[in-house]
Amino acid sequence: PGRVPDAAYRPGPDDRLAHLAAARGGATVLIWHRGRRGASYEALLHPDGMIELTDGTRVADPSAAAEMASGSQVAVDGWQTWRLESATGPTLADAYHDALSPSRTQTSIA
Repeated sequence: PGRVPDAAYRPGPDDRLAHLAAARGGATVLIWHRGRRGASYEALLHPDGMIELTDGTRVADPSAAAEMASGSQVAVDGWQTWRLESATGPTLADAYHDALSPSRTQTSIA
């Protein structure tokens, strides 16, 4: 799976994140570990698809969340940087594609 296509701008939660959170059955810890920089960031993906940073800021876009968490001055692909539950877990993009996989049944992702 590659990069998740950008959704049209909307002020509320991203439907893709809400779908993923629902498929996971609730809130999920997100981790971004930057090995070469020796930095790690954590956030929480809520069931409504919003991402909450450690300072309590809630954002709808994983890239914006990554940029805010790290203080980055350059664009960050949050779908590829954030991982579920650990530094070695699946990326948001991989988890989203897995949740949509036709081989998974509705009961297995609920």
